[in-house]
Amino acid sequence: MIRIAPITVLLLLAACDRAATPEAKRAIVETPRDDLVAQLAASPAELADLKHRCRVDRANLGEDTCQAVSQAVRLRFMGSGPTAYAPGVVSGNSTGGETAR
Repeated sequence: MIRIAPITVLLLLAACDRAATPEAKRAIVETPRDDLVAQLAASPAELADLKHRCRVDRANLGEDTCQAVSQAVRLRFMGSGPTAYAPGVVSGNSTGGETAR
């Protein structure tokens, strides 16, 4: 039991030695090309076709293309600018989180 405690402490310290920094996490995940995302977001028919093809055969279509399709779907759904539905943004709602009574 006495030998297990120091080994356990060393293993825990070794596991917590380095945390992944946000920059390292961003480097691992490649972002799709912005021009392809914008082109797909502007063309709903092409986007729907590629979305279906990514579901069926992602390996042959390519991970970067399917990532661009995913980003274009998100862009079409969420938009790219500020929204009037965020608390504090709507005109006349200066307090931010109050609801009507």
